Amino acid sequence: MTTDPMTDVDLAAARDERKRKKVAVAKYSLAGVALLGIGAALTSAAWTDSAWFNAQATALDPDDIELEGSLDGATWNPADEGPGIMIESTLLANLVPGDPVTIPLHLKNTGTLPLTVTTPVVTPENGDIPLFATGGATAEVTGEYPLALPVGHDTTVNLVVTLDQNASSETFGGASGSLTVQFEGSVDR
Repeated sequence: MTTDPMTDVDLAAARDERKRKKVAVAKYSLAGVALLGIGAALTSAAWTDSAWFNAQATALDPDDIELEGSLDGATWNPADEGPGIMIESTLLANLVPGDPVTIPLHLKNTGTLPLTVTTPVVTPENGDIPLFATGGATAEVTGEYPLALPVGHDTTVNLVVTLDQNASSETFGGASGSLTVQFEGSVDR
C-alpha cells in the first residue's frame, strides 16, 4: 500500500482551499436568497390592495348649546354666569323646623341640539349664624338624573329647603345662609 505523504503545508493549503470554497458557496447562496426575496416581494405586492379613508371634521359650536332657567316658566334667562337667576329672599324667609319650602325651577333647552342635564350641584353658604350647619337646614333638587331634554322642550324640578324638625331654637334661631343651584346640560350624542 502506497500512501502519499502530505506535508503540513499541503494540508494547510487544502484546508484554506476548502474554506474559500465554502465562503464562496455561502456568499452565492445569500445572494440567491436575497434575489428570491426581492422577487417574492415584487410578486406579493402584485397580490395586495389598499383601502383609503378620508374625512373632514369640525368642532361643535358652543352657541348650539343653550340651557335656560326660569322661576315662572314664562320668562327665560340663560343665566350662564353668576349670580344667575335670583330667587326672592322672601320665599326662604322664616323657615320653621320640619316645614319644607318648595320652589319650582324651570329648565328649557333653547339650543339646537338635544341635551342631557346632570344632577344639579347645590352649594349652601352660611351666614354669621350658620343655617346649613349639621342639624340645621338642608337643600336638595328633586328629579331623576340624568335628565333628557330635547330641543325646544322644558321641564320643572323642585328646590326643597327644609329646616330639620329637631333644630333647636338656641342654635338655629335667627340663622342665615344662601344657596347656589347649578344645572349643567351637555350634548346628548
